[in-house]
Amino acid sequence: MKIQIIFGLLVLATQQALAAGGHGDGAVPQMVYWQVFNLIIVIAGIVYFARQPISNYLAENKRKYAEQADQFLKTKKEAEEKYAALKSKLEVLDQGYTQNLNQAQAHAEKLKQQMIADAQETVRRIQQDANEVRRIEVEKAKREIKQQMIIEASQLARQVLTRDISGLDQQKLHDGFIQNIQST
Repeated sequence: MKIQIIFGLLVLATQQALAAGGHGDGAVPQMVYWQVFNLIIVIAGIVYFARQPISNYLAENKRKYAEQADQFLKTKKEAEEKYAALKSKLEVLDQGYTQNLNQAQAHAEKLKQQMIADAQETVRRIQQDANEVRRIEVEKAKREIKQQMIIEASQLARQVLTRDISGLDQQKLHDGFIQNIQST
């Protein structure tokens, strides 16, 4: 069918060319028929001799394209599987990150509370130690003041006694002391 259409177009084109030039009587010259006949033989030879290699070439290309398409689909499937696996791993890592972050924050809060408690305990001990040191220092100062008062009182009493006590008073004290010793 295709060959007939091509042949008809060639004949019409040739008639148009001849009619435009005004040559001949409107009939198709015999040379055109021979040219068409030669063209048909050439086309038939090409089809007869080149059809199998062309078919083989096209079949091979079709096979290669089918293999490449299969390989592409296989690669695409593998890539989608890898993508899904990586996506799930990423989600797990995100969850782990969030969990680790929450654990770290909780641990940091616990450490903060522990440090505050330790600091408060240290402040309490320092205050307790300071109160104890203050109490000891007050006691020591009281003893020193008492000792100083005793020393000063005895010095003052000695001065008063040596100045105010006469020999007679001394004799009476001496006699009273001896009586006390004898009665015991």
